[in-house]
Amino acid sequence: MKEEYFEEDPKFFNKKLRPKNLDEILKFLKEKFILNDEDKIVLITSGGTKVPLEKIEIRNIDNFSTGKRGTLICEYFLKINKKVIFLHRKGSYIPFEYHLKDLAKMENLKVEENNIRFNLKKENETNILIDNLQNYKMYYNNLFLISYDTIFEYGFYLIEISNLLNQHMINKYQNTFLLKNIYHKLKQEQNINNLLLYEIFYSTNNILNDMLLFFSSIQNKKCSEIITHQNQSYKLYYKLLLFLNLRFGVYSNNKFFINIQLFFKYIFSLLSNIIQMKENYNIQQEDIQNIVYYIQLLIKNFNSEVHHDNIKEEEMVQNNMNSNNINEKKNQNNMNSNKINEQMNQNNMNS
Repeated sequence: MKEEYFEEDPKFFNKKLRPKNLDEILKFLKEKFILNDEDKIVLITSGGTKVPLEKIEIRNIDNFSTGKRGTLICEYFLKINKKVIFLHRKGSYIPFEYHLKDLAKMENLKVEENNIRFNLKKENETNILIDNLQNYKMYYNNLFLISYDTIFEYGFYLIEISNLLNQHMINKYQNTFLLKNIYHKLKQEQNINNLLLYEIFYSTNNILNDMLLFFSSIQNKKCSEIITHQNQSYKLYYKLLLFLNLRFGVYSNNKFFINIQLFFKYIFSLLSNIIQMKENYNIQQEDIQNIVYYIQLLIKNFNSEVHHDNIKEEEMVQNNMNSNNINEKKNQNNMNSNKINEQMNQNNMNS
């Protein structure tokens, strides 16, 4: 895909204009930022672009933008536990810094014992900076900043990173295709306690992802805020209620699904307490962090289980095909043998 863009306009995508650090950035993203296929990654571009009018840059056309809107969007995605690649113009706002730029005026600075201190008059301004600093440190590992200057740099970064994320999406949704394959095979062959294996896998996959989104979004929130602002708690509660009443058939003794059911029962009980007791119920942030970690572990194991199950299904289909081929050959041999016997009998009668 990327080669098509480069070949359409070779003058625009001149190799001499290719950012020198692009290969290094792509390597880092692939090896250290996109750690597994379950990561949800957002690419945000922010700030203006500059177009040089001469080879030796003196004059240029500049599309000016502070990048504040892109920064706010980036902060939103970070707070709901998404990883963000933030492609921004040099000098434009970056996440959790725009208040600092606005308040970093000479009148707000004070020198004390060779240290520079903020001397903010309003209490809310101090609280804003403290909040921004805490958020920056909290979400730093999920944020990757890339700065550009010209529209040529922007174009190279955008296409190459988009291509990398496209491959990430293919890997991520490969398991969905495997689930569909299982469904089509089972549809032709069997039902298990009126519940297709596909439904078990599909329901498990959906609930795990809903749980990850829910518990990631309530980190650093009071229980009262969870009830007031998170209607997802009720939706997740009823999804778990339905799931726990399903019959698992041959999967009743599967260790992985036994662990899934036990964990879902724990979360169901937790949500029940939150909903019934509301602000009187206290949930520790450390517990939420442990839950998020365990959900991520289950999702990883779930994907392995899907691959394993799909391989087993393919082996069963292949064995059935081989068995059918053997039976066909046996039948053919029997038919040939019968024909020979008939011919022999006919010859005996003629003689």
